[in-house]
Amino acid sequence: MPAYFDSSVLLSLLVGDAHAHRARDLWHEESERVSSTLLEVECRTVLRRLPQAGVSEAARRGAERRLDAALEEVTIKPLDEQIAVMVRDTFQLGGCRALDAAHLATALYFRDAADPDLLLCTFDTRMAEIAARVGLRAVGA
Repeated sequence: MPAYFDSSVLLSLLVGDAHAHRARDLWHEESERVSSTLLEVECRTVLRRLPQAGVSEAARRGAERRLDAALEEVTIKPLDEQIAVMVRDTFQLGGCRALDAAHLATALYFRDAADPDLLLCTFDTRMAEIAARVGLRAVGA
């Protein structure tokens, strides 16, 4: 069964925060991982800010290499007209931030195209709440 990964889970795995063990479990439990182009954009942006938080440049580069390797294990859907239409046509997505709406619309795309039992892996409780409203099962939060 495919699982949609948002940035909160992958970032936790990459930087080793308080949720890292759960992130590792989620990542390894799912053999078919899907996401949006946003996964790379958000993760790379956050990783490039790590030195401002006191993380060494070497550690940041290591996290970016791990990101590159992780992205090779994910089927990525670009933000395109299909996703824009899904955002437009799914009224409930108005209850979340714009990037979260795009993530959720992409998860809905994969659910409709691949598997009605698609899991949404996220540590974002607000995203998990909206996911439930649109019929997605969220794990992690």
